[in-house]
Amino acid sequence: MTKRDVGLIFAGALLASGIIFIIVGFMYKDSLGDYIQAKYIPPAFNIPKEVNRDFAIDIIDRVNIVRKNANLQPLKESSALSYAAFLRAKEILANQEFNHYASGSGDIKAQKAVEVVGYRYSEVGENLARGYDDPNLVIEGWLNSPEHKQNMLKINYKEVGVTVLEGLFQGNNENIIVLLLGNP
Repeated sequence: MTKRDVGLIFAGALLASGIIFIIVGFMYKDSLGDYIQAKYIPPAFNIPKEVNRDFAIDIIDRVNIVRKNANLQPLKESSALSYAAFLRAKEILANQEFNHYASGSGDIKAQKAVEVVGYRYSEVGENLARGYDDPNLVIEGWLNSPEHKQNMLKINYKEVGVTVLEGLFQGNNENIIVLLLGNP
C-alpha cells in the first residue's frame, strides 16, 4: 500500500465521519419524534481551584430563591459563564478597575469575557460586588440596587455563572464577586 492509498483511505474515513456528524450532530429527534436542528452546546470549562466554589454556589442558590419568590424560573449554572466570570474577576484584580465598562472605549467588559469563552448569547448581564464575606450580604446589596435587582429578576435570563475570587484590590485583600447572566 502506497502513501497515496493511505491518504485516500484517511480522506474517505474523514468524509464518512463528517457525513455522520452532519446527520447526527445537527439533527436529532425531539420528545415528539420530530427532527429539529441541534443547538450549539458550548464546551465545558473547568473552574480554577482558586475560586471559592462554595461561596459561588451559595450566591447562585440565593439568586434562584429571589427569582422563585418573584415567580420566575431558576437559572441553570453554565460552566462557560462561570469561566467568563473568573476571567472578569482576574481582569478586575489585574487592572485594579472595578467597573462594567472598559476605560475610554465604553465596551461592556462582560460581553467581551463571554465572547472569549465562546458563549453564544442573545443577551448578557453582569452584577459585581467586592469586599463581602457573606453571600447573604451580597444578595442584599444587589437587591438594594435597582439595576442589579433588575438583572437578577430579568425573565429573559436562563443561565448564570459566578466567580468569587480573593485577591489584592487597592491595597486590601478582599473577595471579588462576578455574577454573569445569559440568555443563550
